[in-house]
Amino acid sequence: NPIAYLPVFYIFNGLIRGRNLEEIRLKAHMEYWTTLTYIWKVWVPISVIQFALVPERHLVLSTALANLGWNMMLSLLYNQRGGQ
Repeated sequence: NPIAYLPVFYIFNGLIRGRNLEEIRLKAHMEYWTTLTYIWKVWVPISVIQFALVPERHLVLSTALANLGWNMMLSLLYNQRGGQ
């Protein structure tokens, strides 16, 4: 969710790394649209595939696995320049 998840992700990761709110805001501002594009590229196809092919009883598991992969990818994107 670009309205809630991304800001919380950037704030949490920035605070963990000891950044102040202005540094966090600048990093989020510089990377927001790139990250949002990744969200669309990843989650739209995953959602279509899940609802078209995954049985209802397995949706929670498939969503959890997709979230695990997404969080790893987002972490790599966040840290690709040494966390700058």
